[in-house]
Amino acid sequence: SGFMVLAASPSSLAIISPLASTPPQIDGVVGFGEWNQSSKVNFENGFMVAANDGIRLYVLLDLLYDNVDDPGSGDYFWITFDVDDDGQIDANQDLNYGPLANGNMRFQYYLGPGQWTGVQPSTRSSKAKGFGCFFGDGTFWLTFFPFSSRCNRHRVWEFGFDLAEIGASPGETIHMGFRAASGTPAFVNDVPANFYSSFSNLIAVSLSSVALPSANPAATIQFDTNPIEVTQAIQNRSNTLPLVQDKATVARLYVDVNGVATSQPVIGYLYGSVGGVDLPGSPLAVLYQVPTSIDRAQLSHTANFALPSSWDQGTVTLSGKARHLSGSEINTANMNITFQARQTPTYWYIPINTGSASSPTLISTSEMDSQRSYLQTVYPVPGVSWVYKPWTVIGATTVDNTIARLNQYYNSVVLAWILTVLFSGQAPYALPDQIYGFTPSGGGISDPVWIGAAGRVARGFRGTSLEGTMAHEINHNLDRSSNGTWGRHVNGCGAQGPDPNWPYSNDDIQEVGFDTRQPWVSTAGQKTVVPGNVPDFMSYCQSGFLPTKWISPYRWNNIFNNFAVPLNAAMLERAAQIQDVYYISGEIHRDGSGLLNPAFVQPGIPSDSLKEGNAELRILTAQGGVLYSHIFNAEFLDDPEEPVNTTYFNFQLPYFREAKSIVLRYNRQDIANIPFSANVPTVTLIEPKGGQNFSVSKAAQVEEVYQPTDILHIAWSASDPDGGTLYFTLLYSPDNGTNWYPIISNIQGNSYDLDLNLIPGGASALIRVIVSDGVNTSQDDSDGTFIVGDHAPVVTASAPPLVTPGTPLALTGEAIDQEDGLLPDESLVWMEGSDALGAGRNLLVPLDPGWHTITLSATDNDGNTTQTSLSVFVGYRLSLPMISR
Repeated sequence: SGFMVLAASPSSLAIISPLASTPPQIDGVVGFGEWNQSSKVNFENGFMVAANDGIRLYVLLDLLYDNVDDPGSGDYFWITFDVDDDGQIDANQDLNYGPLANGNMRFQYYLGPGQWTGVQPSTRSSKAKGFGCFFGDGTFWLTFFPFSSRCNRHRVWEFGFDLAEIGASPGETIHMGFRAASGTPAFVNDVPANFYSSFSNLIAVSLSSVALPSANPAATIQFDTNPIEVTQAIQNRSNTLPLVQDKATVARLYVDVNGVATSQPVIGYLYGSVGGVDLPGSPLAVLYQVPTSIDRAQLSHTANFALPSSWDQGTVTLSGKARHLSGSEINTANMNITFQARQTPTYWYIPINTGSASSPTLISTSEMDSQRSYLQTVYPVPGVSWVYKPWTVIGATTVDNTIARLNQYYNSVVLAWILTVLFSGQAPYALPDQIYGFTPSGGGISDPVWIGAAGRVARGFRGTSLEGTMAHEINHNLDRSSNGTWGRHVNGCGAQGPDPNWPYSNDDIQEVGFDTRQPWVSTAGQKTVVPGNVPDFMSYCQSGFLPTKWISPYRWNNIFNNFAVPLNAAMLERAAQIQDVYYISGEIHRDGSGLLNPAFVQPGIPSDSLKEGNAELRILTAQGGVLYSHIFNAEFLDDPEEPVNTTYFNFQLPYFREAKSIVLRYNRQDIANIPFSANVPTVTLIEPKGGQNFSVSKAAQVEEVYQPTDILHIAWSASDPDGGTLYFTLLYSPDNGTNWYPIISNIQGNSYDLDLNLIPGGASALIRVIVSDGVNTSQDDSDGTFIVGDHAPVVTASAPPLVTPGTPLALTGEAIDQEDGLLPDESLVWMEGSDALGAGRNLLVPLDPGWHTITLSATDNDGNTTQTSLSVFVGYRLSLPMISR
């Protein structure tokens, strides 16, 4: 306790700083592979690690035994540099870094042994403070089967010291000392002892050599008029497009060079602060070649900074600095950037099986991953809560019938949700804002409000938007206005029904976009910086490279300004309006014909009616009197891939006891009707009666090959005195009717085999069967409750199959559990063999060249673990071995 000193001989204080080809992130988190610990210096309460590149010395102070997070009780550091490496303390030359009262790091000049000037107002060096347990330093580790984890929480400091500021260059040997202090537990470690009063035995750090480009001292550098651009997918040079809180963000620094004919090496710095307090890692720094004239569409013409996750919250003050390697330096003024909160939508996605139950025909997982990644990147949302449902929730179907089946499934999803809210006042799950069916063929079709639908379902494979097909189709649905403007197509390459308010003369995005997904590349076939002549993703034209299309400022603003409150929250606000309704859906065809699907009566919330439209649903009395009229619109907008001859609709209409028929009208003509029969059908649930215990094998579900493994046989009997065709909807409750979940809608027959992997486990489970003769409805529940075992999570993982050496691998994963819902980031763990790489939905990891097998494990609250693996190659495309993998 108290003041502790670690003494060490000079020979033990000499280390070689490894080259940081991928610099550590200065964020207070020790990531896997982020720090090469071959340069470790151990001291009494932790260790120090150093690395360098061409512009910075990176230092980690890892205080393993500072296990109390007490920022106000004596946690601090000093780091000293002998700037001229002469072993002497030189006044006004040698430096000591330390934290200020507000947490900012600044340096002061030595005046003599243990004496310093006041702190300087700014620094080109950065720091971040962290407290936790980390994969990268071995203080967080896992065991599986059974799953357990151990976490030794402790203090870490990460630094990026500007080499020029500390008087160093790559290939040189520098000398430094440091203090690591803790208030609780109380200790002060000085390495070496008395480093601040004598430089005779400082740590000798041999910096790895880096070949820096030559600089012409005749060159001068200057900033553009708007020197900093902050973009999340698309932006203009005035930074007037809104920014979303918690969304991947890139800042671009615009500097050009005068006085010489060639580009010049410049270090760009980006400073970030809130209320005068530096953000972690500020300033960010990058070395790049400044052009004589900036082409904004070129990735290499700007200094590009991926903002740390702590930088995209609220209002942030940014500023830039540029330093020519010959020594000249310029600064920007401060600019304030505001990130606005937007709620995260919930999208359910289903691979559509157009084969058979025994031989499914499905889209590939990689194609679904590609389209989900694109949507999440271009939409102005912080992210998307993705919920995977296997094809069995709607059964095998056809591409043409997918929208109708998705609407029926959506009805059962809403019904189960509403029954739960009625009983318990709580939602059993987040209602999906969209349900998207990934078909294995065909183009894309949506179901927007402005063509007469509910705007909640869509389907597609690869339309003209290719990897952006899902974003294209869901954008149609997001425009929930009755006439549809920004949700329509953009003129170009045969698009029909163009947006009347499109402000541009062609279908291009006009401004320059930026694909924030790493790694950042600029090749003939793929571009991170998206040129302004790339078409908007609501056009039918294509760029000829990746990305095929992008988002325009017009579309970004419209989605940003009109993004609806998530359906779950909107429906909860309307819970007081729940009443008995007719769940009714159907079709209108281009030739003027139409049909009404079998309807049923259950609790719901009536749909809003339009003031004008060419289609109408009427609820009539026996004498033909109109009890209720619901007006909507039907349009037919062809895609180049396939004609659109059918408009689908799906509504909830108020229930009337005296009603005797529902009529569908189109262009003032009756085209379909459901006459109400005199009698209500009856139904009796036969199996399961109750008392059974159904176990679940906990087998992992994989989208491409998923087959039901655990089956619950449901059987019923039904009769109708009127002799009509009967239709059945099945629901499930794990807790004796408190919460309800959809099984399937509008099926015929008298039995159904339920895949137990589609429902949450429960100790008092029930089945409900609802029968309809087309509108008259009754129901029956299990005679008693039964047990369904709990499940393992469903895990999906994706990564680029190839990355070049020195480029971190971007890993993306999701995990959902039937009992727990979407699992939190800390439940998702990435491994390579026995090495834990990190945790979370998104992870960047540096890997050595060669093949790697990466495993994502997810563990639910009951300790059930599921794993999925993928193979990736680190290398160059020409060096890929000619083997099948």
